[in-house]
Amino acid sequence: MDQLQMAAISQANIKCCGSHCGVFNRGEDGPSQMGLEDIALFRTIPGSTIFYPSDAVSTERAVELSANTKGICYIRTSRPETAIIYENTEKFEVGKAKVVKKSDEDRVLIIAAGIISTRSSESVGITSIRENLSEGSRSLYNQAD
Repeated sequence: MDQLQMAAISQANIKCCGSHCGVFNRGEDGPSQMGLEDIALFRTIPGSTIFYPSDAVSTERAVELSANTKGICYIRTSRPETAIIYENTEKFEVGKAKVVKKSDEDRVLIIAAGIISTRSSESVGITSIRENLSEGSRSLYNQAD
């Protein structure tokens, strides 16, 4: 991380990608192979841009956006196979969240990122049935400084 901190001072154009991130990876490669503090570490780099895509479509867009964003970019990926929640034509912008699900009856808003975006909808779907709630879901696709 020291090298990236120093690179930020000189406004270097560096792209990084981390995989096996977060606790939902269940440590298929063992507990030492789960990146847990990666977002926190990259947030300390001045001017860095962090992408946390939730499916294959948003991952492809993260790579495109990262390649076209000046400075230090980090793409956080997960290992498990995930459901596709975006159409291939979906547009993404740096610094913007995406509304995944929305209705006029929404009484709960879930804000999630990455693999949690698909899993949170599953969880609230169960809760909605039990408590007769409607939920909106928003994916924090990208965090820009």
